[in-house]
Amino acid sequence: MSTLSVSEVKQRFEKLCPERTLRLRYLRLFAEAIEHAHHHAPDAWAVVVLPTSSKREIRLTVGNFVVFAVAGKRGKLWFPLDLKELKASPRSEMLLNGAQSWEQDPDYPEFKRIRSQNGFYSLGADPSEKLLPILRELNFAFIKRIGKRKYKLDQRSRDAYTPTVIAFLRQELDQSIPEPQIQSISTTKIDMALPEEISKTEVFYEGARKQISVNAYERNRVARRKCLEHYGFQCAVCAHDMSETYGTVAEQLIHVHHLKPLREIKEGYQVDPIQDLRPVCPNCHAVIHRRKPPYTIEEVKGFLEAAKQAHQKLRIQELNNAE
Repeated sequence: MSTLSVSEVKQRFEKLCPERTLRLRYLRLFAEAIEHAHHHAPDAWAVVVLPTSSKREIRLTVGNFVVFAVAGKRGKLWFPLDLKELKASPRSEMLLNGAQSWEQDPDYPEFKRIRSQNGFYSLGADPSEKLLPILRELNFAFIKRIGKRKYKLDQRSRDAYTPTVIAFLRQELDQSIPEPQIQSISTTKIDMALPEEISKTEVFYEGARKQISVNAYERNRVARRKCLEHYGFQCAVCAHDMSETYGTVAEQLIHVHHLKPLREIKEGYQVDPIQDLRPVCPNCHAVIHRRKPPYTIEEVKGFLEAAKQAHQKLRIQELNNAE
């Protein structure tokens, strides 16, 4: 999951399209494409911001297909058009071929698994905008066709998912924008790449109070992510992975336990994600906090081992009685 802030996303859009009126029109088109993606594939889409060197810099992905993008070429949008629908409308094909505002992508002119024609559209170069409604319908038809095929979201798009794009669209357009319904990039999960060594120079602050209705200790999301990148998603107490029981719906579902109770943390406390945090499943986490001060991880491990041994003794007695 990308950690870009809303302001950084805003700066990226402004760089690609400096003129505000035109930019707002781009954002509305982006929002429309998201609505269609969510309607046809609610659990298989993501918005992604890529490095500025990319020709499709801020993109909407459905399955393994990029279906809409604000392109690195300033002032242009990138569309894949449903080729079957395009060929079925000679008038649309004629308008497309003759339009100065449309340029077929020379590097990636088509998708082959679901046939498309891909290209760049310059909104400002189309004063009459006769072509835009055609592009929209052909693009929406392509998104619908992907949805019917039930493609899963590409892992790279999961990893690069940028939820702040949605927050930015809501802010700029003042309208509701859906979020993808895919568990692995929801708020109960974190982005995960390969585990990497954590720099000893990084410092994460926890315990800064924020006023809600009561004083609550703020948990640092970056520290949580670093902890899970280091330890993984198996419970530090019972070694259980929730997805082994519940399947993909519980993939990467885990709590992060503070070895030092939050109520004891003072403002500005420096949290070491490796030394101070541990992943624990919801069950073990609940047991840990059955007492104040909380039980330690080693104590709860002891409870599990004692229960296991008691169960084994009972089983042996049952077998002996059966004989």
